[in-house]
Order: sequence, then structure tokens, then C-alpha cells
Amino acid sequence: MKIKLLLIAFSFVFTKGFGQTESILQSADSVVIINLMKKIGDLEKQSVNNATSINALLTGKDLDATNKYLLIKQNLVNAVSAFQLLNSKINILKSKASSDKIDVFIKDLINPQSNALNFKFDEIIIRLVNENIQPKKKNLAKNIIETISSISQSPIVTNIPTISPAVSVANSVLGLLRSTSIMNEQIDQPKIKAFELALNNYVQYYEALNEGNTGFTYNLTNQIHEINLLQSKLYDQVTFFAKTLNYPILPRISNEDLSTYLNNLFLGFNNLYIDKMFRDLEKSTINPITNKLNYDAMLISNNGNLKDANNRLEEFIGLINQFEFQYNGYFNIYEFYNSKIVHALDVASTNKIADQTLINNKKNDFTALKSQAVIDIKSSLNLPELLLSKQTIKYTARIL
Repeated sequence: MKIKLLLIAFSFVFTKGFGQTESILQSADSVVIINLMKKIGDLEKQSVNNATSINALLTGKDLDATNKYLLIKQNLVNAVSAFQLLNSKINILKSKASSDKIDVFIKDLINPQSNALNFKFDEIIIRLVNENIQPKKKNLAKNIIETISSISQSPIVTNIPTISPAVSVANSVLGLLRSTSIMNEQIDQPKIKAFELALNNYVQYYEALNEGNTGFTYNLTNQIHEINLLQSKLYDQVTFFAKTLNYPILPRISNEDLSTYLNNLFLGFNNLYIDKMFRDLEKSTINPITNKLNYDAMLISNNGNLKDANNRLEEFIGLINQFEFQYNGYFNIYEFYNSKIVHALDVASTNKIADQTLINNKKNDFTALKSQAVIDIKSSLNLPELLLSKQTIKYTARIL
């Protein structure tokens, strides 16, 4: 405010002097201007000094022993709660990685023997063989149809990894027809080509479905891998804090699940333990005569372990930030999945292999399932609860 008033005064004097003669500017007004400029410079230096003092205070450099101890105590009590909260939310996110209803919906669409779009793929193949190949010998036609039926129902063909069952069936049937054409002139290449073109309208739909489904699975697998790495980092943080704060932790059994180990650890390493630790520390350093706490003594107890624990909290905050990033990543995966499945159904529409109304209903049904899965994840995790817990930790105030 003082700086603003001085600037206004300076402006007034300068404006007034500008309209007068040169001799007046060289009189007392010029002295006033010089004095005002000096005061402005002094105030600016004072503001810089104040800002430096405030920053020093925020970084803990000028905190006295009492405030340092109280800040550490508050941080560690809140941090232990946040440790447990982050671990529980990691476990929830891992369990909510996929939706059972979405899985059932996709399996029904991608199953070649399903009637989800009012056709069964194996029946389509037989119809297209009869329409395009048209073998004249009844025994030959019967053998082809029987072989196609056995291929479409074979668990070996339909369970080939990374390939849609319908696509693997189509490739097997085409291979059968081409090999048969070598031995029988009734099945020539033009007939096979006509059959392949007609079949391709369906194969394109299944390929688009498969692309969306495998992409979702791949992205989800990566996310689960990243969330497991995050939990491993949390394990390192928690065990460091437990050891630093003299909590007797049990060693982790070989191949023991991290979620199980951390859940068991938090049964003892919790707010009750931290509260008792600080009560015992305060009792041991209280002056029996003055009945006052010796904050300096508490800060150097246990070789400064309290300071070490406090100053590692910035790393823990980074884990919460990483969790928030991965949490949002799940929703991006679901949105991408939704766009791919809708695209596959659009292919079915373009190729005219199913009724348009039925296709639109399927698109709406899948989008609704995706939206519900997102809602379920958000409501189960309650991310704002974790972010609020993060805000209670004053990790920027490093204690020296």
C-alpha cells in the first residue's frame, strides 16, 4: 500500500512539473522526486527481504525447536494414516481392474457360436459355402460341411491366443477349401474367392472386435504392472518408516503377496503406535521441576530419526501423485475400449451383416456398461479422501 501511495505521489509531481518551465523542474520539485524514488527503492528492498524470511520459515530453517517437533509429530501421525489409505486404494484399484458385466458382454459378441447379432458364425460359413462353392457331388458337399462344423467347434482352433475365434475358424475353413481344390476340380479358385469376399464382411467385424479386446487387455495388463510397482515402492517407504520409528517389523516371507504383507503390517504400525511413541518420548524428556518438555532433546533423540522420517515424506507424496495419475489412466483405457467396440459394431453396420437397430442397441448397451464401470471405480476408491489426506502432510517443510 505504501508503495502504491508513493507511486501516485510521484506520478502527480511528475505530471505537474511536466507542464511547467524548465527552471521550476530544477527547483524543489526535483528534490522531492529524488526523495520519493529513494523511498520506493527502500520499500522494494524491504519487500524482498520479507519474502526471503517467509520462504526460509516455510522451509523450516527458522522454525524453533517447539514448532519443529510439533510439525514432525503432526506429519508422522498423518503420514501413517495416509500410508494405510494409499495401500487400501491400490488394492481396490487392482480388484476393480475389469468389469464382470463388460467381460460377459464382449465374450458374447466375440463368440462365433453366439447369436448376439442374430447370426451364428458357423451357420454363416455353411450358408456361404452352399451359396458360393456349390459342390455337385453330395458326398463331397457333406464332407465339407461336416469338416467345417468340426473346425468351428474345435477348442484347439477357437482357443488360439491373440486371434479371435471367428477369425481362426475362417482361416482354417479357407485353408480346407484351398487344399480340397487341389484334389477336386469342382472347387476352383474363383468359387473360393467369391466365398472369401462374402465371408470377409463378417471377418472384418470380428477382427475389429478382437483389436479392441486385445488392446484393452494389453493396456490393462500394463496398468496392473504399474500399480504393482507402485505398491512395491510403497512397501519400501512403509518399511523404512517403520524401522526408522523403531517398530519391530517381521520379515516378508518369500513370494508373500505385498497386499497381504502390508495389510498385516498396518495392524500394528498405525496411529495407535505413533501416538504411543510420541507419548513415551515426551515422558522421557519432560523436566520434572518445570514440567516442561525439552523439545531440543526430543529432536535429537534416536540419532535424529524423527527428522529423517519427516524429510522422506516428499517421496511418499510422489507416490500419491503417481497413484492419481494411474487412477486417471484407467478411465482413459475404458474410453479407448469403448471407442474400439463401437467402431467394431459400426463395421457390422457398414457391411450390413446385422440389423441397424440391433447394432445401435448393442452400442448403447456397451457404452452404458463402460460408464457404470467408471462410476463403480470412482465410488469405490473415493480419490478425494486420499488427496485430502495428502494435504495434511506439510512435506515441503524440511527439518534441518
